[in-house]
Amino acid sequence: MEKTVLESSAKLIITDDIKYLDDYLPISDVIRSRATSITNGFDEEDFQGLPEPDPRRKFTVSYIGSLYGQETFDLLLQPVRIWRQAHPDELLDVEFVYAGSQSYYFHRAGAFPFFLRDAGYVTHRQALLLRMDSDLQLFAQPRHFKPYFYSGKIFEMLRAGIPILAATRPDGTVTNLLLETNAGFTAAQRPEQAAAILKIQFDKWRRGEHWEKPDMNLVQRGISPTLGGYSRGNDRYPLS
Repeated sequence: MEKTVLESSAKLIITDDIKYLDDYLPISDVIRSRATSITNGFDEEDFQGLPEPDPRRKFTVSYIGSLYGQETFDLLLQPVRIWRQAHPDELLDVEFVYAGSQSYYFHRAGAFPFFLRDAGYVTHRQALLLRMDSDLQLFAQPRHFKPYFYSGKIFEMLRAGIPILAATRPDGTVTNLLLETNAGFTAAQRPEQAAAILKIQFDKWRRGEHWEKPDMNLVQRGISPTLGGYSRGNDRYPLS
């Protein structure tokens, strides 16, 4: 049935980059010629009228959204625990903010080496406010995810303009996205590497150094297929 639908369609639209088409969908050359990529993105109007963040006394790290199981949760917590082993006093100035429907991961994990602010399930607007009221956004994907898998929330994280620390594949689309826009760092799902990046960002925060925001012209114009535009073959078309 799927083959019949594909063969009878005038256009095939995927939400991943076009270069990954053959990785997950075995198709003929004819069907491939009809394929177009339109990735997920963000709605600019959602970010209009948001208040400025309140001054903070702690280094605020946030994870907003769903967790992909215990492995993802461990990828978030292990780096912080490694950081604490080397610099236990610094964690007194760290606040971890979580918002989502899976607070039970935190509840059953026991004591934390930081102050935890569990916002629970919040509205979309509240989630955006928490993102933009952070000093560092955390992003994590399990190791079995294929390289073409974005996770839709990465685009809103990008638009928030707060640096991103991503535990994801070094050869994946999210890594390429962060490098292309100067939006953050990839720890390649290695807790030791993520702990080192956390320490560096904390030291910058303590010195009062500000993060250079990502290239918002790229983010808002969507000139790349990984930034909200769409592509067919090697051609690129901005959405605005």
